[in-house]
Amino acid sequence: GSLGWERRQINRWGHRFSLDAQLSQIRNAATARYYIPTGSNKDDFYALSAGYKDEHTKTSDNKTLIASAGLNQNRTLWGDVKVRELLALEYRDERYSIAGENGHSRLLMPTLSWTYVQADDRIYTRRGQKVQWELRGAMNKVVSNTSFVQTKLSGIVIRSVGESGRVLLRGDMGYTYIPQNLSGDF
Repeated sequence: GSLGWERRQINRWGHRFSLDAQLSQIRNAATARYYIPTGSNKDDFYALSAGYKDEHTKTSDNKTLIASAGLNQNRTLWGDVKVRELLALEYRDERYSIAGENGHSRLLMPTLSWTYVQADDRIYTRRGQKVQWELRGAMNKVVSNTSFVQTKLSGIVIRSVGESGRVLLRGDMGYTYIPQNLSGDF
């Protein structure tokens, strides 16, 4: 099961708060988010979040704590391309056991993400596309116990078929670079 609660206006400055929880036989998770408008644009905001996940499967056990702070804003790139930009800093502390191997991962990850959306209707899109690019990484001995750089590109194309049908095509690709002289645990 899952449960969510949102307080859409905490004060006169437009701050918001949300809480989400998931409970199941293999996964329990909870995330709290606090949103603060930047004041420059009605859609731009700072987001603070904290979460916990406890997952047990037949082959692995995983406990993860996450805390992050980020700025979500609209940005114009290359003249007239409007994107949604996320600049964030996330700390992740994960303890895991996979096939008897135990590990503890600590990562401080700066993140940059751009999302481009074009749609005829944002509620029920009949024709549109979305492209998202993300770049993040961590550096060993800067709060993290490993180094890596990761990028991901994902997209979706929606086209109408007949009077009420739609075709959705999705794709994802990514790449993770781990330095050869890695001095941390990965």
